[in-house]
Amino acid sequence: MQKFICFFCFLFSCAFAQIDLAKWEQDYGMQNAFCGICIQDLDTHEQLFALNADKNFNPASLTKLYTSYLAAELIGLDNTLQTTLFRTGPIENGVLKGNLVLKGDFDPLLTTEDLRTLAFDVAKSGIKKIQGKILLDSIYSSRIPTCEWEDLIEPYGAETSDLNIDKNCVVIEIDPAKQTVSINEQDITFHSDIKFVEDSTRLCVDRDLEKNHFSLLGNVDIHGEKFQKEYAIHEPNKRAVFILTQLLKDAGVEIEDKSFVSTTYEKLTSIHSKPLHEIITVMSKNSDNLCANALYFKAKIIAKQQNFELIPLKDGAGLSRQNLLTPKQIVSLIAHLYQKPYFHFIEKSLPIAGEDGSLTKRFCNTIAQGNVKAKTGTFTNTGCLAGFGTTLSNRRLIFCVIINHSDKSDGDIRKAIDALILQVLEAF
Repeated sequence: MQKFICFFCFLFSCAFAQIDLAKWEQDYGMQNAFCGICIQDLDTHEQLFALNADKNFNPASLTKLYTSYLAAELIGLDNTLQTTLFRTGPIENGVLKGNLVLKGDFDPLLTTEDLRTLAFDVAKSGIKKIQGKILLDSIYSSRIPTCEWEDLIEPYGAETSDLNIDKNCVVIEIDPAKQTVSINEQDITFHSDIKFVEDSTRLCVDRDLEKNHFSLLGNVDIHGEKFQKEYAIHEPNKRAVFILTQLLKDAGVEIEDKSFVSTTYEKLTSIHSKPLHEIITVMSKNSDNLCANALYFKAKIIAKQQNFELIPLKDGAGLSRQNLLTPKQIVSLIAHLYQKPYFHFIEKSLPIAGEDGSLTKRFCNTIAQGNVKAKTGTFTNTGCLAGFGTTLSNRRLIFCVIINHSDKSDGDIRKAIDALILQVLEAF
């Protein structure tokens, strides 16, 4: 028995010796970072390597793997999200004697053109006048941010609602030749203190937290090209109602804006999103935070209705610094997903090393290219990668690598993770 134990310990230590962790830490400056690693055989479920695998880490965008799971389990990857218009009164001689109510369903890809389709449907239904108001029926809007305050104006930090519109962003255009600053949106205001000078462009843009008013400050090179940049807006659901109102008028529908009180809804028209499996592909390939949070918060509402137990996370995108998961939890999640009948959708949604999504420029011309399929995660001082791949010995592995509290750049952290994964694929 003692000989067997010694032999087992020898094999275990040899497996760990295949990955020279100390050299990796030294080569990539990770000695002071908090690193978590978990590697498991996909077929036998044997844990092959672990470092701090049971410790809590901020998983950044690896959170989106959990969001994909919730979307599949609670919403259904073949299902769509329906944005609907209801009427609250009868239609007589082309006049709607009541209100028109817009209700969203967390579609993160809803656009102005989709609302235009709804407006045309109203006109085609024979309605020429709406005596009431255009109202919003909304059950969720993320007024309390899950990301850092400085991220709120950036497209990746846009608010999430059950009624999203145009990625919840607006475009600011700056034309140095004409020395103009413009936002082509009637409901968005701005103040510009930009100076057009013969110097490099240094621009600062801010937005009021409680309204859609932007402030622009800085210098713009007068010889530069015209450029556009997206910025996130506040209360996208209310903005969607404003846009719909304008589109209805464009379609020839008069709105009297009188007050009507009614609790009876009758469906007038609706528009459907892409199937959820296409939305999670956008979410995972491009690490789209709005897609992730929209699906997560919809799934969270359903989970409460069904008493479905959730891991306590602040958001579904991974923007919150308060999210905590262990590398072992993430590997177990991937192993669990592999057993599901919808796994082909999950697999298809993941970036492919050296080929697409957030892994397009990583692992090029290595054994990982076209082989590793994994979700990336990045924000300041943090880098992650979790997914699966096949080793040189044709062994299929699930892996998770998380680095927190590094003092290296995002690029250096990515290089460290990639080097470690290549070492794993060669070692096992």
